[in-house]
Amino acid sequence: MSKNSKFPLDGLDINLLRLFCIIVECNGFSAAQARTNISAASISSKMSTLESRLGLKLCRRGRAGFKLTAEGQNVYEAAAVIFQSHNSFVRDVGELRKNLTGRLSIGVVDTTVSNPQMPLSSAIARFHDKYSDVYLTMQIMEPAQLERGLLEGSLHLAVAPFYHRVPGLHYQPFVDEVHLLHCARGHPLFEQAPDNVDIEAIARSKYVIRGHVPANIELASERIVDSASVIDMEAMMHLILSGRFVGFLPMHFARFWTASDQIRPLLPSRIRHVSHFEVAVKRDRMNERLTKAFLGELLRNAPAAEPR
Repeated sequence: MSKNSKFPLDGLDINLLRLFCIIVECNGFSAAQARTNISAASISSKMSTLESRLGLKLCRRGRAGFKLTAEGQNVYEAAAVIFQSHNSFVRDVGELRKNLTGRLSIGVVDTTVSNPQMPLSSAIARFHDKYSDVYLTMQIMEPAQLERGLLEGSLHLAVAPFYHRVPGLHYQPFVDEVHLLHCARGHPLFEQAPDNVDIEAIARSKYVIRGHVPANIELASERIVDSASVIDMEAMMHLILSGRFVGFLPMHFARFWTASDQIRPLLPSRIRHVSHFEVAVKRDRMNERLTKAFLGELLRNAPAAEPR
């Protein structure tokens, strides 16, 4: 490709750059296709157009997977600055008009929608009724990804059980979530569950651990050794339902399967842990009107949580 020292940047390029950023954030064309509802062929064509317009090779894609070039990484970082500045401009103009506009990006971990103690949906309803011109985006991520999104500016706030303290972020206690150890029908301990289970038999069971949760959170008390790992709760449930593994599940998420007696908790009065959910915000964004307005709605009727 020829590299021009100058090129005209127009509306088409801005839209292509936005698509490119989505591809990078999704780590590939396939996930970006689902997020944008644009066909793979169209995404590929648009990226070829952008590369031609910029005179740069932005990424490599094929059987080996998606990978940014060094130039692509630089373009992504520069484009992220453009879109953050655009969002700041829209927000600032909205504040001058005494009206909230712009884009609010929220991040949350998986499997919160079934938690009756989680006031996220009601907060969204109240916020939208007051500020219907604000464009909302929501993403499901692991806690570390949420923290990275906050630091990089792609998220305004995030809701999760955070296991570390990242400099530059503020953490507000939010809600608590009780997890119990479960096994499924077909597991050797199922017929003895919930209360007539030998603790040594549990210790010998094959245990599923969530990759982003520190081992001492779930394993310390009962000397259980992990035999499989997952990222999200649906994957955890698949392994537990196989009847070959035990694992911790939030009580609200497990309720459907416990009600139909497909899974049972193991010594629930003894083996449990609590996930302390928090709302995380980047410190230098805490006073932005958009962030403050949503945070106020989110914390308005939240049940009391234990401070960490």
